[in-house]
Amino acid sequence: MKRIIALLVTVAALTTPRLATADPAPIPGSITTPDSVETRVSVLDFKDGMPSQATMDKVYDNLDFTHAFEAFVNTIQGVNVAAIQKGFVAAGVKDNDILIFSELMDAKSLFLTANADTVYFVGPRGDRTSPLAGGVSVVTVSRL
Repeated sequence: MKRIIALLVTVAALTTPRLATADPAPIPGSITTPDSVETRVSVLDFKDGMPSQATMDKVYDNLDFTHAFEAFVNTIQGVNVAAIQKGFVAAGVKDNDILIFSELMDAKSLFLTANADTVYFVGPRGDRTSPLAGGVSVVTVSRL
C-alpha cells in the first residue's frame, strides 16, 4: 500500500510542473469580441467584451426608435380605415350604406392603390350593432 501511495506522489510531482507551465491554447479570433464595431448606428466600443456606457446608450436609443417605427407602421392601416370612413360620412354616405363608383378609377382618383380596371363598391360599416349582408348577382357582374 505504501508503494502505491509513493508511486502516485512521484507521478503527481513529476507531472504537475509540466501542467503548470504548459502554454494555453490560443483563443480563436472568431469567438472574441472586437474592441470596436462599425455599425449603421455608429461605432460601438467594447472593452474585454463589455460595451461602454456610450455604446449601450446608442443601442438603447436605436431600439427605442425601432419600436416607435414599428408602432407607427403597424397602426397606419387602422388609421387609414378610420380616415376612409370619415371621408365617406363627409361625402354623405351613411353607416351601413354602400357607395358604388359609377366609373372606373383613373389618375385623378384620390385613392392610393386603386386599379384602373376594377369597379369598386365600398361603405362604412358603422357601429357593428346590426348585421351587414351583401352579395353581387351574376347579372350585375356580366353588365360590368
